[in-house]
Amino acid sequence: MAFLASIQGVIPILLIILLGYEMQDRHFVSDDFTDNVSKIIMNIALPAAVFASMVKYMSLDMLGSLSEGITLVGISVLLWYGLGWVWAKITHVPAGRNGSFVAAVANTNTLFIGWPLNLALFGEQAMPYFLAYFFFCNISCWTIGAFLVAEDPVLSYRQKVRRHFDLKKLVPPPLVSCVVAFAFLLTGITLPDALLNTFNYVGSLVTPLSLLYIGMTLQKAGIRNISLDRDTVAGFTGRLILAPAVMAAVLIVGQRFLGPMSALEFDTYIVQSSLPIMAVLPIMANEAHGDVRYATSMVTASTVLFAAVIPLVVLVLGV
Repeated sequence: MAFLASIQGVIPILLIILLGYEMQDRHFVSDDFTDNVSKIIMNIALPAAVFASMVKYMSLDMLGSLSEGITLVGISVLLWYGLGWVWAKITHVPAGRNGSFVAAVANTNTLFIGWPLNLALFGEQAMPYFLAYFFFCNISCWTIGAFLVAEDPVLSYRQKVRRHFDLKKLVPPPLVSCVVAFAFLLTGITLPDALLNTFNYVGSLVTPLSLLYIGMTLQKAGIRNISLDRDTVAGFTGRLILAPAVMAAVLIVGQRFLGPMSALEFDTYIVQSSLPIMAVLPIMANEAHGDVRYATSMVTASTVLFAAVIPLVVLVLGV
């Protein structure tokens, strides 16, 4: 029964992704439509959803109650960087790919997959836990992760990259929206219901558009063209298998020292830790003159394989 329940929770997600794949494959949308959807999600829908969700589900008291979980998530993410570095050494990842490899192991795709997946599996009651994870992991992505990718190019490019690599261009609107919402929480300022409802309506576009975007992106990337070389396999193995194991160990051990957390909070963190590699990795690699094809292969492969990993994770958790 638990297995059937887990499958039923994931099937709608996979069907909408398949719908996006078929829409792109049958040319129901133009080649530019995927880019337009990405811009709508990143610059409009997701910032609106993040802001509305934070002011609706979060409070200063809630943030205080989440401090233990946020601490354990932070420890896990830092350990993921250490894991990525060690795993890169063990699997002999060459220079020019090392930074992308470590960043891939340590950062998940919370923007396009984490949000709709969390809503589908746990509903709105898990949003405070997701937002806590989202906030911390996106800071990691756009700071440590971006810095590591910027260090990837060969020496002849490194001075040029350091001179032109502008992190300000990579700060995503959803993260800015998260910071703004946090400021509203601190100051106690409230917005009119009409404005909040507008944010909610626009934010509701995130889940369907994100899943359609994943399907269309997979079709354009060409699943058959995924390069499954040793470095790519090592990358998505570290992200999909080793990283969730580290998260589970930290949460189990950490609760003995910081106190117990709810089953819903525990399950949210585990599922989020099992997500594919962050979708913006190829963008970072391109900006830093790194190995874009390698970054794209890791993201695409991990995104395809997450369809098999997530039902197993949900089954183990008994959701």
